[in-house]
Amino acid sequence: MTVTQNASQTGELSQKAIFDLIRPLYDQAKDQREKDQVLAALSRSVTEDAAVFFDELAISEPKQKRNSEAISARIRDQMKKVVKLEGGGELPVSAAEFQPSGGMSLTDGTLVNWLSPSDWCSWWVEFDAAGTYEISASQACTTQTAGTFEILAAGQKVEGKARKTKGPKEFADVKVGTLKVSQPGLFKLVLRPLELPEDGSLFRLKGLSLSKGG
Repeated sequence: MTVTQNASQTGELSQKAIFDLIRPLYDQAKDQREKDQVLAALSRSVTEDAAVFFDELAISEPKQKRNSEAISARIRDQMKKVVKLEGGGELPVSAAEFQPSGGMSLTDGTLVNWLSPSDWCSWWVEFDAAGTYEISASQACTTQTAGTFEILAAGQKVEGKARKTKGPKEFADVKVGTLKVSQPGLFKLVLRPLELPEDGSLFRLKGLSLSKGG
């Protein structure tokens, strides 16, 4: 239980490394309860290896067929949104997943209505190389006070502060901080509010930009 719970959390391991760590546990499981715990962890691993595993499980274990096929399809749908960075690149909100409930919405290429501490958005990001990456956010903010937010990826957390702009369509690039990636591979990158302004939304977010340092 401890291994499957910890390995499936966002951390320094890439999605492939997480899959390779958890996969052998399925064969070592002593009963169905342990198998179900491993399957739950593997279902959160976004790799082609994980999709193939559930494809094969649907054949080898007919009772698991319907659920396994659904998981495989979901994993491949998530993989279609992977943003590949070659020394850096852009993470548009069009490629992001975001809080399915609440007021958040994608409007004119901008993620708006960041009104709750439970709001979030995330990207699947494939880094082609380990290294240090500078992160900046393209955002517009018209509140009297500026809120703060954090970005989590590769086992690290960096914090940023929204910057006031002249209008809701006047975007500014805000430097957030530095992310150190210890190994190439696919990682989930999450952005969520820390402190929201009292008079409105955290910001209108167009996307993030990552550039690799020397």
